[in-house]
Amino acid sequence: RQQLTVLQTYLPAQLSDDELRDIIRELIVKTGAASAADLGKVMGAVMQQVRGQADGQKVRALVADELQKRTTT
Repeated sequence: RQQLTVLQTYLPAQLSDDELRDIIRELIVKTGAASAADLGKVMGAVMQQVRGQADGQKVRALVADELQKRTTT
């Protein structure tokens, strides 16, 4: 447990869900993504920007959710 605490002090701070959603929304617009078929395009752009600051699975779930919102509204 102490080792984990020490290691975490050297890792970059993780972005909050709200911060990630803001980045994702911005990159959806910039990439021209319009549907779930564009998930890979958005994921690549987001992961390049947030590398080390967010878990890929979390980013994928948020990207999928944001793209789904765009196709249902």
